[in-house]
Amino acid sequence: MTRILLTANAGVLLEVVGVRFLIDALHHSDQYPFSKVPLDLLERMNHGDNSFRNVDFLLFTHNHPDHYSPKLLMDYLQHNCVHRVLLPKQSGEEIQEQKLAAYLEQAHVPYWQLGLPRGQHHSYQLMSDVYLTVLGMQHTGRMFTNLDCDCILLTVKGKQILVTSDCDYENSDNYLLLNSVQLDTVFINPIFFHSKQGRSLLKKWNCKNVILYHMPFENEDKISLRILAHQDYIKFGHEFGNVQLLCNPEQEIILP
Repeated sequence: MTRILLTANAGVLLEVVGVRFLIDALHHSDQYPFSKVPLDLLERMNHGDNSFRNVDFLLFTHNHPDHYSPKLLMDYLQHNCVHRVLLPKQSGEEIQEQKLAAYLEQAHVPYWQLGLPRGQHHSYQLMSDVYLTVLGMQHTGRMFTNLDCDCILLTVKGKQILVTSDCDYENSDNYLLLNSVQLDTVFINPIFFHSKQGRSLLKKWNCKNVILYHMPFENEDKISLRILAHQDYIKFGHEFGNVQLLCNPEQEIILP
């Protein structure tokens, strides 16, 4: 069974056959027109008995404030035990990043640094029968051409789950590695799904489940991404497998 819980935007708690991942799920910034992880949820991540506590792995696809906060990551690590942290490429300039780096060393928290060069890929074994393959990509959008983003393929006890985050979809050669992979589930954002090139990639992957995510909550959507996603879901959803919209606070999706 695969269980998905939304924190905000591209932030999800992903539980696959009992293994739990928090992906892009620790942020609370006003710098982008996306919803912040609610403060009450951030509080519950660090206190009480709930699914967000003591996850197995923390993953971050890139260093953008609507995906990653080094301060909130350090807060989480101070209140939870995890097997390993997969960090995004660091800027090396922020004081909070320096504090996090010092804490990771002092507390002996196992971590790996991601942020692969574009066009490169690397596989990691996280635990028995659990693997992470990272593909180095360009961030989508003309204003972010200098920013990298990691595309993440999780293989958990035979299930294959792809998290595209904000990775560019125009250079399909970057995804050739996936041609031989039978994907169970793929996470994509509304811009990816809106693009003819993006949908062409989806058809090549022929995955069972498509999760359309990374949009603001209702009443916070100043850029009309929810409208775009819903319109394209009506227009194109029938061309794919099981397409679901993940866009509401702590919305849960259960997949077999």
